Amino acid sequence: MRKRTLFFLSIVLVFFWGTLEYVAAAPPLQIAVYVDQDLLKSFSGTLSMKIELAEIFLLASKHFEEEIGRPLAFSVLGVVEVPHEFMKSGKLNGEFGLRWLYRRRLEMKEDRLFLIVSMPIFYNEEKNSGLVGPPEQVAIVHYSGSRFETQITLLHELGHLCGIPEAHAADSDRDSIMHNSSSLGKTYGKFIPVIKEWCGERISH
Repeated sequence: MRKRTLFFLSIVLVFFWGTLEYVAAAPPLQIAVYVDQDLLKSFSGTLSMKIELAEIFLLASKHFEEEIGRPLAFSVLGVVEVPHEFMKSGKLNGEFGLRWLYRRRLEMKEDRLFLIVSMPIFYNEEKNSGLVGPPEQVAIVHYSGSRFETQITLLHELGHLCGIPEAHAADSDRDSIMHNSSSLGKTYGKFIPVIKEWCGERISH
C-alpha cells in the first residue's frame, strides 16, 4: 500500500501541469496537451482528473516505447474552454475544433498537439472517439470514462499523426490499434515500420 501511494504521489508531483516523461535512452516524442474544462465534470476534483490523465499518458508512453522504441513526453499546457461557436447541442464540431487547435499548434515547440475532451466529437455527422487534422500535427481525443479505451484512442490518433492514413487503417485487423474499432486494439502490428519512420528517434515529417 505504501509503495502504491508513493507511486501515485510521484505521478501527481510530476504531472502538476508540467511534463511527464517515461525514462528511456531514446529522446521522447514531445506531445503538448490541452484539456477541455468540461472534462472536470467527470471527476470529483482537479487532482483526481490529473491522476487519471497521468495514468493514461504513462500507459500510452510505455506501449509506444515498447513497439516504436521511443517514449512519449506529455506537456499539459492547461485547461481551456472550447469556443461556444464550435459547439451544438453539447457536441463538438470536429472540423472547427481541429482548426481552433491547429491555430494554437502554431505557437507550440512540441512535435504534436492533443486536446482531451469529455464531449462527443462529430465530423460529417458521424460520431468519433478521436479525430486528427490535416495538417497532421493535431488531434482531439474523447475521454470515454475508461482508462484503457482512452489510451488506445490516444495511441490510435497518434498513429495517424505518425504516417498511417485512415484508408490503410480501415484494412487492419481488429487486434490492431489502428482498426476503426480501436478500443480493443493491442498492437500497431504491420504499421510499426511506418510509425518508426515518421515518429522514431528522429522525426522526419
